[in-house]
Amino acid sequence: MVLIQRLLLLPVLLLGIAAVSFGLSRATGVDPVIAIVGERAMEDPAVVAAARAQWGLDRPVAVQFLRHVANAAQGDFGTSFRTRRPVGTDLAERLPATLELVLAATLLGTLVGAALALLSARWPHGLLDQAVRGFASAGVSIPVFLAGLLFLWVFASWLDWLPGPGRLDARLTPPPVWTGLLLVDAALAMDWAVWRDAARRLVLPAAALGWGIAALVARLLRATLIEELARFHIVAARSRGLSEGRLLLDHALPNAMVPALTLISLSFATLVAGAVLTETVFAWPGVGAYALESAPTLDYPAIMAVTMLGGVALALSGVVADAGQAWLDPRLRDR
Repeated sequence: MVLIQRLLLLPVLLLGIAAVSFGLSRATGVDPVIAIVGERAMEDPAVVAAARAQWGLDRPVAVQFLRHVANAAQGDFGTSFRTRRPVGTDLAERLPATLELVLAATLLGTLVGAALALLSARWPHGLLDQAVRGFASAGVSIPVFLAGLLFLWVFASWLDWLPGPGRLDARLTPPPVWTGLLLVDAALAMDWAVWRDAARRLVLPAAALGWGIAALVARLLRATLIEELARFHIVAARSRGLSEGRLLLDHALPNAMVPALTLISLSFATLVAGAVLTETVFAWPGVGAYALESAPTLDYPAIMAVTMLGGVALALSGVVADAGQAWLDPRLRDR
């Protein structure tokens, strides 16, 4: 029932996101025509009037907003002031790179965080537990861009274990684009040299972006596991001779994963926002880098589209979290 309510409220939420992104783009007080024609051409009233008419900026703000919403509902986000291309085309080229990075960061962060939480809950209050708690504290304290620079210096420059910035070595030929996900396209083309290079180059940005989620998962899951292990039914199972490993994995972990799944789902949306800094540090050609390139040029169509994309990711992650909770806990399905 809760999942159905979320789905019914999704269009209203998306409309609110569109209103906020449109309002923020107009709240700067800077005339968007400057980004179109340049400051020198602003001195010519005829050029300014022609630009306003061409881009629909001569219409009332309410009409501009309704037109923006209607076009966005059809997948038309307008034309970029900077690239002079449809924003949808730009995003279609950039989104797979960001999606690949965010998925890798989510998977890596979840696996590392869950593994550390299990170890910490298995031997609480010991040296290993203290190390895990220190890792979690550092993960939530260190900004993603600083983590990226640190990883580049240690693993790419000093130890020379992994390559530096960039999604693919310039000497390699990219595979044919089927999905835009470089690892998937390289595997489909059976180009394993490209696949290996792309995988190695994905490790550092995914680790920098996923460190935060690994820390949050480790902290939350550790506390939940320790609480679950103290429950009566697990204490009774322990008295019957069940091993600590089975108690932890078969009895405590499924219940502890319910709140952790919500955290992971919502963190996926926040990783999209964190990708802006990560992609900048690692020269990753994704949506985050596109947004950062668009901001100084006052490219309002591109900025609004990226803002709406982030809002959609946040809304959908909430729906996925509710669905996952209902799957893990059948009691939630009837609410």
